[in-house]
Amino acid sequence: MLNRTVFLVCVGVVVLLGAVGIIIAWKPEPYGPQLSAYLLKSTLQSVVSQLQGTDIRWAVSFGTLLGLVRDGDPIDGDDDIDIVVPRRYADQVRALMTDAGFEVNLDRADITQFRDSNGVLIDFYYLNETSKSSNYDYCVVWEDLPLKLEPIATLQWNGLTINIPAESEQFLTDNYDDWKTPTKDKGIAGKDNSVKTRATC
Repeated sequence: MLNRTVFLVCVGVVVLLGAVGIIIAWKPEPYGPQLSAYLLKSTLQSVVSQLQGTDIRWAVSFGTLLGLVRDGDPIDGDDDIDIVVPRRYADQVRALMTDAGFEVNLDRADITQFRDSNGVLIDFYYLNETSKSSNYDYCVVWEDLPLKLEPIATLQWNGLTINIPAESEQFLTDNYDDWKTPTKDKGIAGKDNSVKTRATC
């Protein structure tokens, strides 16, 4: 009888330790529609915290900008964070992010893509510096789509100051058309659902 009791106790302890190990090792899936918003918030907070206190000129763009302006949060179901910076900060961005533990997933002249420990991607788009009329702004044609950085405005989100392009709503209209209406399709499309082409900024 005693041996049976000891055996059952040992089995219970093993099961309990196994359950504790599973809980400790568990991480939310990075791309599922139920959890991606949670992970994107965490990643955005981490990235912004790294950028604050540096002299890097930056702003969120694309889907990250869309979510923050329209919904007040990253878009549930999105899979990355989009940041634009002038090209002259590229080396500084690489050093900052890798020192903070982000893994380089893609590195080209026009973009560096990092991955965090949860698998969320962070795209840093590097902008060419161009002079336009009386204003000095940064602009790049990314797959024939204009990205603009200057002038920079800010919004408050989760206790953080987020940099956004001052002409955010115009940018969203140019690139997403009816951007105020959520859609299940990800991407930048014209009214005919084809990708817009823009020759210049």
